[in-house]
Amino acid sequence: MRKRKKGFTLVEMLVVFLISAIVLALFYDMHFMSMIRYWAVTRRIEGEQAVRILLTRIRQELRAAVGLVTIDKQGKQLTIPLRDSFRVGKDAQGNEVPLIYQSQYEFDPAEKTIWYRKLDAQGSVIEQRLWLGGRAMIENFLCMATSENDRILFQYYRVIIEVDYYDVKAKDRKKVLHKQADGKLIHATCTVYPRFINQELRIEVPQEGGCL
Repeated sequence: MRKRKKGFTLVEMLVVFLISAIVLALFYDMHFMSMIRYWAVTRRIEGEQAVRILLTRIRQELRAAVGLVTIDKQGKQLTIPLRDSFRVGKDAQGNEVPLIYQSQYEFDPAEKTIWYRKLDAQGSVIEQRLWLGGRAMIENFLCMATSENDRILFQYYRVIIEVDYYDVKAKDRKKVLHKQADGKLIHATCTVYPRFINQELRIEVPQEGGCL
């Protein structure tokens, strides 16, 4: 008699395929969940980095400001006069001097976004783009500067920028925007003493005459 060769039956093959499918499904589910967590963390990090980059940029521009900044009454718009190192013009004597431009940041409370504009010396828009919004959930943006009386009293010029933004998971973004869920509200403050302005600021206080 011929010996029968050993092999797998159809039932055994089906069981193996079923077990393999379950293992692959579990592996795929674990991988998918880990990728979701990775994307959520990445979005949160990008939002926080955008705020830090914004404050770093404003701090650098304020330090290089060539004149007093302009802030609207609500403190939502900041305009910084700067020298353009790449473009030059001529003064009344015909000497080449760097041109002046203005760097402007404006917060839109309705849309919770911050717009950046580059203006020329006359105030015309050269460049405009959305700086923060979307992934970075900005709740508030406030600018303050030393008043003229305080400059005379304390003899310095200071600009303070305050930013409030949410640090929340991606799935809670819309809920937080509609005040239906509590997110972690982070308060960031940037205090700058513009270098050139404080160097050139000369406050003359009238002196009383001495007694004879």
